[in-house]
Amino acid sequence: MNELVLKFTTWWRGLGSRDQGMALLGLALAVPMLAYLAIWQPISAAQSKALEAERAMAQQLDEVRQLAAQVRSRPATGGAATSTQRLAPLPAIEAAAREFALTGALKRREAEGGNGVRVVFEAASVEALLRMLESLTLKHGLQVTAAQVDPASLGRVNAQISLKSDAP
Repeated sequence: MNELVLKFTTWWRGLGSRDQGMALLGLALAVPMLAYLAIWQPISAAQSKALEAERAMAQQLDEVRQLAAQVRSRPATGGAATSTQRLAPLPAIEAAAREFALTGALKRREAEGGNGVRVVFEAASVEALLRMLESLTLKHGLQVTAAQVDPASLGRVNAQISLKSDAP
């Protein structure tokens, strides 16, 4: 290390005063430029990316709210499915997951009491999940009793949903 300092000092002393001034001017211009490229520019790029992700999630949330409003506004047809067409909650979930191509996203299912079920989805399509829940309500009389839905990516969610059969 001392050898490097000695070489630099010898080089510096060998420069004329005009060359030393130019070297200092170059250093004065290079330091802010390097600081910008190494610090400010990556922070700015990360902030832009975060804002874009926030906009995408807000748009996804709006879509989920619109779909939920559509599901809520449809008339309930409690008598549409007869008791002979209805499956028990777990088989109904399995059948609906296959029907709406959510078997890969369905990670866990467990019975809750005699007529309830709790399911966990990871990276499930929002639209397919809402249509599946609507189908379970209309065809099998399963009602959502609790749900926790978190965005996973654009158009996809992680969800923990508890459903209960309206049959005794």
